Amino acid sequence: MEGKNFEAIIDYKDTHAISTITFQFFNAPGSWIHLPSEVVVSASSDGKNFEIIKQQNIESNNLKYIEPKILLDKKIIPQYLKILVKNHGEIEEHLPGAGHGSWLFIGEIKIE
Repeated sequence: MEGKNFEAIIDYKDTHAISTITFQFFNAPGSWIHLPSEVVVSASSDGKNFEIIKQQNIESNNLKYIEPKILLDKKIIPQYLKILVKNHGEIEEHLPGAGHGSWLFIGEIKIE
């Protein structure tokens, strides 16, 4: 949906140690599709109270496809993992779709 963030909560039935999360993002400003502004990763033991474990800005560029890797400061073993990908927001004046919310296209999310 135009202008919306992406959020996913993963419930690990069996806990796993994780240290890296890799994303696939598509970028096509001519079609109102922009890279996200930021990724926020949080962990929880109860699925209700989440603690941010990593925030990373996504730098704007002209590539059509990027695969940024989020390296966690240490291996964690979460029961629940929340991933928030923040939409680029309102499209700037000099670009197609100016004044509208941008689209966010996400491919695979790989958690290791």
